[in-house]
Amino acid sequence: MARRVAPVRTAALTWQAIRLVASANPAGFAVAAGLQVLGAVAVTAVVVAAKLTVDVMVSADVEVATFVGPLVLLAIASALSTAVTGLQTHQQRLLGEDAGIQAWARLLAVTGATDLRTYESPEFHDRVERLKSNAITRPAGIATAALGILGSSITVVSLAAAVYALEPLLLPTMLVAGVPAVLLARRASATEFSFALAWTATWRRRQYVRDLLTERGSAAEVRAFDTSAELQRRHLELSATYRGGLAAQVRKRQVLALVVAGSSAVLLAVTLMIIVAMVGSGRMSLSAAGAAVVAVRLLGGQLDRFLAAMGTIIESGGFLHDLDGFVRTTPVYPESPAACWPLRHALAARGVGFRYPGSVADALTDVDLDVRPGQVVALVGENGSGKTTLAKILAGLYQPTSGSLCWDGRPLDEHDAAAHRRSASVLFQDFVRYELTLAENILLTADRADEERARVERAALDAGAMDAARSLRRGLDSQLGRMFEEGVDLSGGQWQRVALARALVRDTPLVVLDEPSSALDPAAEHRLFSDVRSLVRDRALVLVSHRYANLHLADRICVLQEGRIVEDGSHAELLSGGGVYAELYRLQAGAFQLS
Repeated sequence: MARRVAPVRTAALTWQAIRLVASANPAGFAVAAGLQVLGAVAVTAVVVAAKLTVDVMVSADVEVATFVGPLVLLAIASALSTAVTGLQTHQQRLLGEDAGIQAWARLLAVTGATDLRTYESPEFHDRVERLKSNAITRPAGIATAALGILGSSITVVSLAAAVYALEPLLLPTMLVAGVPAVLLARRASATEFSFALAWTATWRRRQYVRDLLTERGSAAEVRAFDTSAELQRRHLELSATYRGGLAAQVRKRQVLALVVAGSSAVLLAVTLMIIVAMVGSGRMSLSAAGAAVVAVRLLGGQLDRFLAAMGTIIESGGFLHDLDGFVRTTPVYPESPAACWPLRHALAARGVGFRYPGSVADALTDVDLDVRPGQVVALVGENGSGKTTLAKILAGLYQPTSGSLCWDGRPLDEHDAAAHRRSASVLFQDFVRYELTLAENILLTADRADEERARVERAALDAGAMDAARSLRRGLDSQLGRMFEEGVDLSGGQWQRVALARALVRDTPLVVLDEPSSALDPAAEHRLFSDVRSLVRDRALVLVSHRYANLHLADRICVLQEGRIVEDGSHAELLSGGGVYAELYRLQAGAFQLS
């Protein structure tokens, strides 16, 4: 659906972009505005110098000395106009970078704080990609255009005054030339936003295939399964589809550009013909005609720039409106409090249910569970049973869609989400491998104080990550990963130990570990589970696992099936009960014996 931006809204967005750039670099913005004024003065000076030069040429008594003043003025004005253009280009490049930084800051402030349920929806990612491809670059362009309008407006007014002084009848014809351009610019802006809205999903799919073929994370599997040729075929197919849509959009814009250029050319020709007729009739002198031709040509150029800048603002309006709406309406977590909550009694789930956006079935149904300090609660079950979903709810990353959570008897709602998250530490199965130093992987903070370093070292020792640190040349300060210079990669088990240290370094009363031993060998897994009580000390621990060999160390084991807790008890109780847990345990134990 096409989106047209009303003139009042366009003016508001223009002012918003100007304020954004001005706040990013006040001094640079002032320099750019000054250059616009200086450029306007230089262009007007060219017309004045041209008029003086022609006056000398047609005078009865011509002496060489009389040419010096007008020619020097013409040379200075022309040189100044050329120099200002170059200076403006480079100054606007710097302002563009500053504006981009500010625009990215607005976008990232939302994407980094959006609630997880919203973030995981395809619609959210479509909108983010559209903003990244369009709206992020628009504040710089619209501010540059606004500066151009400032300079062009001053120039147009001064040149219009000069033309009016030479011949008042020329002015209306020249100004009418801008009307078609403004109307067509509004039409062009509507088609551009509609194109971006319609083709974002295709663009995202193509970008995903490109990432698969170019990023390190997928390189081994692409080669192992020999999928490169098929992925390249799909990339070409998606590119051809996207190009077809782009070609249609380009043709629309080309037609509109030709109509604008044609209307401007016709009106310019009419204006020049009027000048010729006025000279022929004696209404206008030759010198005045010469100055008028120069003024008309310069005024036409300035009107073109003015209208192009207006077109940029109008076209950008839809995208800036999109960014502004995204920032204002996307649900985000409130800022985290300085300190987390203590957990004295229990985190209790009562009748908790959860359904993912777009799903027709609940991922969790009527879950009741208490997690107490000093207690290890294991969540087990087959894939898709709801273990990880429940763990994320307990950690405050998802809000239940039904039922409630209570922290020490206090019911929680969406306003408590930030404090809830701050009071929990989480290790995910698909944890992030930051291409940073080992210490920064454990505690990503700008604080380099000694006490922070001591926390990192203690967490690394508790999680067993210090062995990896000792094997590296720079220890905890070693760069990890292969993306940057001097980066060193770790084994899967070492990375998991680092991620575990990241979960333990936060002094929180609740720790959630989602498959903490998935990359560990059996001996390392046993050591980890044996130390689990000393690791959490008096914290509450929720442990998600599909490996049962060491779950006898848990105080309670909750078995999930199709989003419900179907069994709850100790390892011994569940084995003796002969239910789901006992069957899964014996199947896994039998597999180990056979191997």
